[in-house]
Amino acid sequence: MSSKRKKRWPRGFYSDGTSYRMKTANGRFRRLGSNEARALRKFHQVRRLENGGDSAGAPASPRMTLRTVAERWLEAQQADGVRDADRDFGRFKNHVDPLIGSKRIGDIEARDLMLMIRELKRQKKANGSPRHADGSIVNILGVCSSVFELAILEGAIEHNPVKHIPSRKRPKKRGKGGIPYRHHEAVALMTDLRIPADRRILNTLQALTGMRIGEACGRRWRDYDRETPGLGAIHVWSQYDDRPLKTGRASYEKARFVPVHPVLAKALAGWRLGGFAEVYGRPPSGDDFIVPNPATMGPRTQNKAGKDHRADAEVLGIYVLGRLTHGLRRWFISICRNASARTEVVELMTHNAKGNVIDAYTSWEWSTLCGELAKLEVDLNPANLIVLPVAKSETPETTPVSGQVFASDFATRDQSKMIPSAYRWRRWESNPRPEMVQNDIYVRSLCFEIRLGLRPQTGSHQR
Repeated sequence: MSSKRKKRWPRGFYSDGTSYRMKTANGRFRRLGSNEARALRKFHQVRRLENGGDSAGAPASPRMTLRTVAERWLEAQQADGVRDADRDFGRFKNHVDPLIGSKRIGDIEARDLMLMIRELKRQKKANGSPRHADGSIVNILGVCSSVFELAILEGAIEHNPVKHIPSRKRPKKRGKGGIPYRHHEAVALMTDLRIPADRRILNTLQALTGMRIGEACGRRWRDYDRETPGLGAIHVWSQYDDRPLKTGRASYEKARFVPVHPVLAKALAGWRLGGFAEVYGRPPSGDDFIVPNPATMGPRTQNKAGKDHRADAEVLGIYVLGRLTHGLRRWFISICRNASARTEVVELMTHNAKGNVIDAYTSWEWSTLCGELAKLEVDLNPANLIVLPVAKSETPETTPVSGQVFASDFATRDQSKMIPSAYRWRRWESNPRPEMVQNDIYVRSLCFEIRLGLRPQTGSHQR
């Protein structure tokens, strides 16, 4: 079938009736796919590279090194306004370039990439732990794949070697389910005095709003409106250093307002009146970040916030691989839903709407969001932080608690010698659940927590 070209198409863009093609600078035709809009985007991207300067305007050739093609790829990403293009190129420079960056792109095969994966897995830190997690290697391969796709569009190569790596040889990312913090662990991250004051506030800000860690690091005092009717409001419009949100390409795109829980409002008031000045040496201004980096007074980066959070979890003895800052976000969503808050309303506080047709016709009132958040009962008073986590042994054990104990201290203390044998009990399948142990103390068998005076003593709470 002969090629056809419509007048509205740019010069050099053709269709054979089933797919779209373009004529590259070296005079060869390249297939762009069967989707017209996507094919036009690829066409303009290649044309922009061909006319963009010395390195970008050089004809594509399989004799080009992978490093040269990656630099052209970075120019295209920046011209298209792709978020985090510099960070992705940093992955290439730090991990791919030293291994195969000098190879000709036409000579790179799937075997070379498998050797690169093997070498990345072999690298170790000073303490002997792996330098790269499987998720990091997957991200590195994603950058390589994008670079090879550009080389295909430019006519330098015919196929993408990343797609020829056998699936069994590819590292796998962990599932998206994640592990939320338990109640006493989340409370410990917000209240334990072994954690610096600024990081306790950052944990509280994330745990009681459900923000991502980058969104929490990027909040300034001017984003917090205390005069909003009902509950106060935090305007979430950017990540750290005013970068666009995860779901948007530009600032203020996909912005949302999050109600401020009364417990969070009290913590922020104390932090603004005295705690901020104690840590940073002066009172805050509207342009200051709520929890800035102590070294620069600028925003905390996602990398630093993640490392600080891991250090806090290790101090408390609750660190689990794969559960870091996002565990507080999962905890907030979980306790909201456990408190019977409507899922579609909680979603507006933590995510953007999924894009269903009905979402375009639905506008929730601010009072509705405040009402759903008000269902959440959180008590950070140390006098009430008496909890019992799962015992270290396989069989859960419980005991009445006397006195006042901080959540984190009790959670990290050795329980093996503190529990009298009179209160030990087997799994609930083989033994009835225990009755009320004390006047105001009862046991929840699912998470094995002891709460003191948080609910009235009624038959409905005895299980």
